[in-house]
Amino acid sequence: MAAVSEEGRLEQHTTRPYAEVSKGYSYFERGDLLIAKITPCFENGKATLTEHLSEQTGFGSTEFHVLRPGPKLDAKYLFYLLWNERFRQSAAKGMTGSAGQKRVPVDLLRRTEIRLPLLEEQRRIAAILERADALRQKRKRAIALLDSLTQSIFLEMFGDPLHNPKIIRARPVRDVCTLLNGAAFKPSDWKEDGHPIIRIQNLNDSSKPFNRTTRTLNPRLWIRPGDYLFSWSGTPGTSFGCFKWQGPEGWLNQHIFKVGLVDDVLGSLFLHQMNIRMHELIAKAHGGVGLQHVTKGMIEEVEFLCPSIDDQRRFADAVEKVDTVNAMHHASLAQIEALFASLQHRAFSGQL
Repeated sequence: MAAVSEEGRLEQHTTRPYAEVSKGYSYFERGDLLIAKITPCFENGKATLTEHLSEQTGFGSTEFHVLRPGPKLDAKYLFYLLWNERFRQSAAKGMTGSAGQKRVPVDLLRRTEIRLPLLEEQRRIAAILERADALRQKRKRAIALLDSLTQSIFLEMFGDPLHNPKIIRARPVRDVCTLLNGAAFKPSDWKEDGHPIIRIQNLNDSSKPFNRTTRTLNPRLWIRPGDYLFSWSGTPGTSFGCFKWQGPEGWLNQHIFKVGLVDDVLGSLFLHQMNIRMHELIAKAHGGVGLQHVTKGMIEEVEFLCPSIDDQRRFADAVEKVDTVNAMHHASLAQIEALFASLQHRAFSGQL
């Protein structure tokens, strides 16, 4: 499951002897579509085409549904149809099982009716969506490069926090912040209107659709732009980490901590230092297939570098310059995301 990204890509695969995978794995063939069946992987968009595999056959997690397009169905058309947010939100309502282990039943997919234009028309639609998706991915890569630039600035100024070569005063995270966990929401809490629920999938991309609620919670769980959040549950490499919230005001969902900082630690320092140290926490994470988590205690034990407030301000100034450029890229990404969503809606409603 970890090899499939929430951006619809197969990030990696390994080659193993047939005897090791012939049992306990899902069989598929090159060109098949894999789509996660378990929560939250399904809702987060873990799905991929396998058209670029080097081998004709493969094996994957049993938590994947395997779909093989027939002769009248284009694989990319099917991928974009099932990967889009509208379908995922609709299908999530039909999940079965207990909390934390809900799955999309295969019968739900079998019963799903899809618009099926002629094959050439399907390919035309898929090609348009693929080009729009490529624009999204390029913008996201640019944002990722800017994020790595900020990490480089941190390492240049303060050194690797794990080894602390500049002998900067260190304190455990529990001494520099408070961590307040979000609230648990059930599908019955979701409403058409109301306030946004800030979930893990919104942290990396606040342009993604929000579930909404009319519930009133502890005011401390109300999130505003500029608040610092720490996702302690999710998929390593994607949804784990520390974030400065840039989206709308709303209620904080479970699996995310709201970070309250002490007076002598600036948010920029906390954000980027904790993300540099995420690999340490991920190495200690535990949990099930595609969903792992760290505890509040694990986070609080991290040794946090606390340079002088003047050095923190110099770092914050450098980060602000990078953030200015980053904000322009995020604004552009939001426009591209809106275009992509519009194209998907038009494509699968016969308007494209």
